[in-house]
Amino acid sequence: MCFLKVWIEKKFFAAFYCTSCILALSIFFFMPGCIDSVSGQAQNQQSNTTNNQSAYLITNVTSNDILDFQLNSSKQECKSYENIYFTVSVNSTRRIENASLSLHGLLSSYGAEYLKKNNSIIVESGYNEYIIEYTMPVCSKCAGLPAGSYAVYAELFYHGQLLANNSLIINVVN
Repeated sequence: MCFLKVWIEKKFFAAFYCTSCILALSIFFFMPGCIDSVSGQAQNQQSNTTNNQSAYLITNVTSNDILDFQLNSSKQECKSYENIYFTVSVNSTRRIENASLSLHGLLSSYGAEYLKKNNSIIVESGYNEYIIEYTMPVCSKCAGLPAGSYAVYAELFYHGQLLANNSLIINVVN
């Protein structure tokens, strides 16, 4: 009876201990390339260093990976409450995951940007096109957006690093 009581009290510890041992042994015996099968010695670390360097090169995205970056709009002139479509075209040498596309502009006379859009995107290798819809705000002197010419900017970022940018001018009419 005493043995059973000790067994029940120690059950959790024993189960945890055995599971940990099995996991450690599984990793040791089933990890390919960790131990040389002939000598039983650890393999040369040079191959691991080379693999880590190539993995780094794959994720090292720079502005050189962007061949072309264009910003266009469906209209050159806009009025209050009109929809406008901005098209951002990106030609890339490679796939870029976790990129950020920022579209901003239409700076009011009060110093605030009316247009602020940020999108997480995946840039595929080759030609990519992203269409962003925007509804124009009230275009008036009181709103800080009187008739005139306003800049719109598109920027492509990867982990905070600017890869490409472009801009265009939109004419606001009353």
